[in-house]
Amino acid sequence: MAFGELPIVTASRELWEETAIFIPALHFHHIGFTRDVFPDCRYLTAHYIANSNWARPIVREPDKCATWKWFDMRSIPDNLFLPCQNALEQIQFLKSRRGH
Repeated sequence: MAFGELPIVTASRELWEETAIFIPALHFHHIGFTRDVFPDCRYLTAHYIANSNWARPIVREPDKCATWKWFDMRSIPDNLFLPCQNALEQIQFLKSRRGH
């Protein structure tokens, strides 16, 4: 996050920088925070969700990411980056509380 930048603006900017998908910040919805603990550091990660029926991600940081893929929520791979795994668990928890 850039100094003085709102987290929701960071989400929009990072999405663009990493995937070439532009979704304005006002279309993002905050779903929560997770504590992501790695062996050498800890993060508090803000998670947002946004919808796009047309988006096709482009790998813009090949040194960090080999490919982008879309998955049905019922067939997501097990080997996810920890913050992504934690965000999906949070989404499932929120859905269960709402009775979906």
